[in-house]
Amino acid sequence: MLEAGIDLRHYNEMLRYESSMDELRAIALHIADSDPKQEIFEGIKSTEYLFVLIKYYCRLFAEDIYERGRVTDEKRDMLDSGLFTIKKALGITEEDINQAHENQLYKNSGFWEMRRYLGQFVDIAEDISIDPPDLIVCAGISGCVIGEYLGLVLEKRLNLNILVTHMVFSRVEKEPVEGILPQAAGIGISKALLVEDAVIESRTSKVMMETLSKISPGIQCSLFALEIEQNQLEGAILLQMQKVFTFDEF
Repeated sequence: MLEAGIDLRHYNEMLRYESSMDELRAIALHIADSDPKQEIFEGIKSTEYLFVLIKYYCRLFAEDIYERGRVTDEKRDMLDSGLFTIKKALGITEEDINQAHENQLYKNSGFWEMRRYLGQFVDIAEDISIDPPDLIVCAGISGCVIGEYLGLVLEKRLNLNILVTHMVFSRVEKEPVEGILPQAAGIGISKALLVEDAVIESRTSKVMMETLSKISPGIQCSLFALEIEQNQLEGAILLQMQKVFTFDEF
């Protein structure tokens, strides 16, 4: 495993990473806005298929980072070419992709921020492994690569296999109001670890907790985020978390 940071010597590289993520953000918006029974191809429900795509490409990116310390052009090209037919089938336009980018709560954060912490993920994973969750739930889309990477570290370094799934959100303007999971995800789970890139106002964490509590009443949620605003640590939502894991010093 390479522990060097993602190579961001050029700002344009950061933009290319996020450009690829915007493709997945547009798909996440489609999931939130479409009928769950809608079929993308004959006999294939679009919602479940699109969740599979999100997981596949986020895992692919995470594997690249784990093995090489960065996301290669080859993997970005795989995502772009792999989604071409899907975007056409769903009628997703460049305007939709741009709108998905603008709909983010915090456009200045993203999965690339993990580059600063790659060497410390094992420490976080060891802390998590003391009382491991049944499920890792990633906040889509910025938290998805981070959560898949954490799952890889738990698997490869600690021999701990934990299912990683992804939640997308219905929004009113930028505000997340409802979480959406793949079918059957979270049912019967007693402990979940929520994964975000940055927690600034706890709005996404709140919706994630509410969504999981409806699916599995009494579920205990913990949180892992790359960065958490200091003033959020005493907030009502974070105080409801069983544990909070972050690289921040506090």
